Amino acid sequence: MEKMKSEQSPEVSDSTTFRNHVLMEIFDALPYYVMLLDSDHRVLACNQALANMARMDREKVVGAYCPKLVHDVDNPIPECPLKKSAATGQLIENEVFFPEYNAWIRVMIYPTRMRTLEGRRIFIHLSRDITEEKRNQEERNRLEEENVHFQKVEAVGKLAAGIAHDFNNLLLVIQGYVELMINEIGSGRPKLEDAKEILKATKQASALTRQLSASAAAITSNPRS
Repeated sequence: MEKMKSEQSPEVSDSTTFRNHVLMEIFDALPYYVMLLDSDHRVLACNQALANMARMDREKVVGAYCPKLVHDVDNPIPECPLKKSAATGQLIENEVFFPEYNAWIRVMIYPTRMRTLEGRRIFIHLSRDITEEKRNQEERNRLEEENVHFQKVEAVGKLAAGIAHDFNNLLLVIQGYVELMINEIGSGRPKLEDAKEILKATKQASALTRQLSASAAAITSNPRS
């Protein structure tokens, strides 16, 4: 900026200073961490929110190397959105997890048509903490998965109840015929004991189906328990 001012008249310089002031006011009003970066990843300007996050004076952030400032590394990270935007000339938007802060950050890089005096392209770097949004989305996803699970449990419960009901009806029919057979056979006949065993088995099976029906009814009435 000083280099530009030295080449301009006082009137132009004052106008430029005013525009820069307005631009910084706009940046400070945005709910984002804002940086202007050149294609060499150098910070040309930033808003106060980013300076606060970096725990540095705004003047000291200007000129900093972005990979070092943000990631404490000497080279751009592989998923660096600025590198991708510089290569494609397109808007790049990424969601990046920072384990050191246990935070998710949404990063947007906008290529501009502006260039520095040295000819390097200028990019607008916007970022926002979306950790809370991510957690809320994860909670919504968990509840949706639980709801799907409960719906499946309820469906299985209804199916089991229906099967148990139909099977119990069949057992009652078998039981009725066996009781008629026992009455017709009479005591002392060779097949009487066999018929009694059949009757005993049908009664036990009927008791089990009633238990299954009761369990299925409990599941369908309260699948979340």
